[in-house]
Amino acid sequence: PGIVLAILRPEVNFVLIDSINKRIKWLNWQKKQLKLKNISILRKRLSQNNNNEKYNQIVSRAVGPLKSIIPITTPSLKKGGELLFLKGKNVYRELEEAKKELQKYNHTNPTILEFGYGFEKTKVFKSILN
Repeated sequence: PGIVLAILRPEVNFVLIDSINKRIKWLNWQKKQLKLKNISILRKRLSQNNNNEKYNQIVSRAVGPLKSIIPITTPSLKKGGELLFLKGKNVYRELEEAKKELQKYNHTNPTILEFGYGFEKTKVFKSILN
């Protein structure tokens, strides 16, 4: 979602992180083709961040279940920062299964937002770090 966000919000700087070289090459190509000046692209896993960088928001899609990605992403999130994860139809079950992690990592107001029309709406998990 980083390329689309960078296009929609040119006044905001984005850091796109991926561990797969093929996607990094594609992201760099897109950045060049679209002349995007507001993104940086890093080849690494967020879990390898070692708490060096803290972000206002972490946005992802298709990464894994909430109970697994909350412990990986939270150390890289600033206090008051948001997690926004595009999720599938099992998001409500995942939220229930992740309650311990949300409490342990001091997240408040976990919410599921739904967008779109029709049978399968887009679901976004949102949580704020206290």
